[in-house]
Amino acid sequence: MCGCGKNGTRSAFEVVLNGGNGRVAFSTRDRAQADRVAKNYPGSVVRPTGTRQPRMSLQMPVSPSAPADDTPAADNADTA
Repeated sequence: MCGCGKNGTRSAFEVVLNGGNGRVAFSTRDRAQADRVAKNYPGSVVRPTGTRQPRMSLQMPVSPSAPADDTPAADNADTA
């Protein structure tokens, strides 16, 4: 223990699977490293160690199966 007086209050972070409801896949004291690791696990979150609340969600966006615009496919057809 050092003499700085912080008494072990250094924060650590966990990468938790399944949106924060799954198992802890990785734990580190480096927030940037936790963010990098979480990108490898779709749906994972980074949270401070020992908490139940996710600090940041890294859920991967789901590609839509429909066109990007909100118009129905029939409206896009040529009527000529």
